[in-house]
Amino acid sequence: PEGNWRYKFISPFKADFGVAATISGLAAISADYEIIGCGGMKFKESSSVDNSAYDQVNSDIRDLLCARHMLRVGAEVKPIPALAIRAGYNFLSSGRRGVNSNDHSVSFGLGYSSNGSFFADVAVKSLFCAPEFIYPYDMDYDYYDARRVVSNLTPEIRNVRTLVSCVATVGFRF
Repeated sequence: PEGNWRYKFISPFKADFGVAATISGLAAISADYEIIGCGGMKFKESSSVDNSAYDQVNSDIRDLLCARHMLRVGAEVKPIPALAIRAGYNFLSSGRRGVNSNDHSVSFGLGYSSNGSFFADVAVKSLFCAPEFIYPYDMDYDYYDARRVVSNLTPEIRNVRTLVSCVATVGFRF
């Protein structure tokens, strides 16, 4: 609809926690946890205390959304001063109530830094997406085949995605 609306929006809360440590200049490890409280979002009237215009959307937010969690863990080892070997893991929950669609990713990388100005890095990341189920046909009716009633069953397509990305950086410091 056309027009202008004024409203207040309470955004989701977000909290981050992290810890990291180095081991004698040879290695570093870190872990981060993040939570986003999507279920606490809500719309309110900006010029009145009557929020009934937003009852349905606020109810949908409470019913459909929940907290979203992210966990990141990483490590770097330097077997020699010029070479760094890195690895990491990432977990991300869906944030939708009743939906178990969690994504995971792993990453690996190498870094080189000369005593001069040259440096180079390469990293590979694989994102393993949660399976998605697709039903391509309507399945809400039965048909009669002269002997019995047969349900019209539709095939279920299980879509599994893995996304792989590779990044390389080459540079000179000056």
